[in-house]
Amino acid sequence: MTGALLKYRGFIWRRALLDLRLKYAAADLGVLWNVLHPILLVLIYTFVFSFILRRGRADGDVPYWLFLCSGLLPWVAFTECVTQGARGFQRAAPYLRRLAVPEEVFIAERALSATIGLGISFVVLLIVALFYGLTPTWHWALLPVALLLLQGLGFGIGLTLGTLCVFFRDIPHALPLVLRVGMWTAPVLYPASLIPERIRPYTLAHPVTPSMNLIRALFLEGVMPAWWLWLLCLGWVVVSVAIGSFVLKALRSEIRDVL
Repeated sequence: MTGALLKYRGFIWRRALLDLRLKYAAADLGVLWNVLHPILLVLIYTFVFSFILRRGRADGDVPYWLFLCSGLLPWVAFTECVTQGARGFQRAAPYLRRLAVPEEVFIAERALSATIGLGISFVVLLIVALFYGLTPTWHWALLPVALLLLQGLGFGIGLTLGTLCVFFRDIPHALPLVLRVGMWTAPVLYPASLIPERIRPYTLAHPVTPSMNLIRALFLEGVMPAWWLWLLCLGWVVVSVAIGSFVLKALRSEIRDVL
């Protein structure tokens, strides 16, 4: 699979950029919405949680709105990666019927598009955090790695679901509910400190929890996460991609016929 992705990296990149442009093609501001959307999202959460709900701090001196955005923006990109990947083969059906392009290329294109959007969103968040007074540390340089690990997990899950959705058309309808449960069972909207200590270690079995802990440790706490947390995030990526590759290999010969 890695060889196919490297061989078609130019195709994947061009398709991802095209996907971003087409997403807002009917809008007057076009691709500027890629920047305006995260700015508006951050401003809305800042207003609601700081001035209306007057929610104070999440952990330590971190304002709740900043804590919330640091988890919600990556989660939104992750869910986009998964949902777009789940529909990837169906939407790429005209190309798959005519071109001898490996199937995984179209899932990678969707994942890259979501990752570019995440990069834009997080840059905006970093700028807002600096204006707020958050002190940057050298650990911020590792944020792209942590965000890519989360998106790598999304790619692996999207690859599995994209293959299965060709044969089981009910999956896209059930997926929003599954993702909603996934959001509330991972520390996306709340700090991990609110989870009872006796069950807190078991939450790491949630594929997204290690990545959330990793991102917030680097961004909000300015500390280097433990080596085992990095290894756990990488392990989830390897497992998800391995499962996706196995499912695709098992059903590859039938995909184009069913589509």
